[in-house]
Amino acid sequence: MGGVARLGVLLAVGSVLAWTGSAAEPFKLSAARAKRSVAITFDDLPAANSSFRRDLLNDPKVFIRQNEKVLRELRRMKVPVAGFVSSSFKPSSWDMQDVHALLEVWDKAGAALGNHTTSHRDYHEMTPAAYFADILSGQQFLESALGKPPVGQKYFRAPYLHRGASQSTREQLEQYLNEHSYRIAPVTIDLQDWVFAEIYIWADANNDQVGKEAVVKGYLEYLEASIKHYALLSAVVTGRQTPHVALLHANALNYDHIKEVIERFRRQDFEFISLEAALLDPVYQQMPSASGTWIRGWQQQQGLPWVAAPAPNRYLASLSTDYQKRPLEQGRAALQ
Repeated sequence: MGGVARLGVLLAVGSVLAWTGSAAEPFKLSAARAKRSVAITFDDLPAANSSFRRDLLNDPKVFIRQNEKVLRELRRMKVPVAGFVSSSFKPSSWDMQDVHALLEVWDKAGAALGNHTTSHRDYHEMTPAAYFADILSGQQFLESALGKPPVGQKYFRAPYLHRGASQSTREQLEQYLNEHSYRIAPVTIDLQDWVFAEIYIWADANNDQVGKEAVVKGYLEYLEASIKHYALLSAVVTGRQTPHVALLHANALNYDHIKEVIERFRRQDFEFISLEAALLDPVYQQMPSASGTWIRGWQQQQGLPWVAAPAPNRYLASLSTDYQKRPLEQGRAALQ
C-alpha cells in the first residue's frame, strides 16, 4: 500500500496514531487515547464586513451587545479565546470610539488580543518593508483603539497564514517579529468557516430560513469531520497529541451558533486552554519553513505524504444549485 493510501487508512480508522521515525518506517497504532486540548482563536476583529448583516453592522451598540453575549457564553463554557485585529475589518460607519467599545468587551472578557496587520494583505504579494510597515500600523491601530497595549504577550498572525514565499522573506519576517517582541500565533486546526459564513449571511439577508438551516447543518458536519482529521493528523506527525490552536473567524455564523461550534470540539474529547498555555508546549519552538498550518509544515519537513482536510463544498451539496453557483462577490453585493 502506498504512503498516501496508508495514511488515509490510518486516519479513517480513528485510533490514536504515533509516528515512529523517518518517512520509510511504518506507523504504529496505540490503543491509548491521548489527552486533547485546543486554544480557540478568532481572526478578523472588529467584524468581517461581508459576514454580518449590514443593518447589524450599522448599529454598533447592537453589534457590541451581540459580542458580549457570545463572550459570556464562552466564559460559561470555560473557553478562553484570543482575537486578532485588523483595521481593514472596521465597519465603514464606525468611528474609533465604536471600535474601542468592542475591543474593550473582548479585553474585559479576558481575551488575548493580537495584531493581524492593517490592510490584511498577503505578504507573498508585498515587499518585506511594506509588510513590516503594515504590521507596525496594525499595532498602532490596535493600541489606539483599545486605549492601551494589550495585556501580556504580543501576538501576531499573518493574513492567509503566509509567512514568506522564500527562505529570505521568511527569515526577514521572523527577525522583524523577534526584534519587536512578537510571538507568532500558529494554527494547527484551520477551519474554512468563512466559506459557509458568506453563504449563511446571504441567506439571512434574503430571509431564506431553509437556506440558513442547510448551511448550518453542513457547517457543523464539516466542523466535526475537520476537527477529527486534525486531531488524528497531529498524532501521526508529532507522535502525540500536542495542544492545538484552532482558527475561526469573527462572523455571524460562529456567533449565532457558538454553543454548537464548541460542542463539536467537546465531542472529540477536547478541553479548552488559552493560547498562551498552548504555546508552552515545546513543539511550538519548531517553526516550520512552509506557510500555512504548522501541522502541514511539520508534515512536509518529515517527508510524510499529505492527506487533505475535508473540503467545505462537500458539506454544501444540499443547497440549491443557485447557491452553489452564486459567486461570493455577488453575495457580498447583495449585502450593500
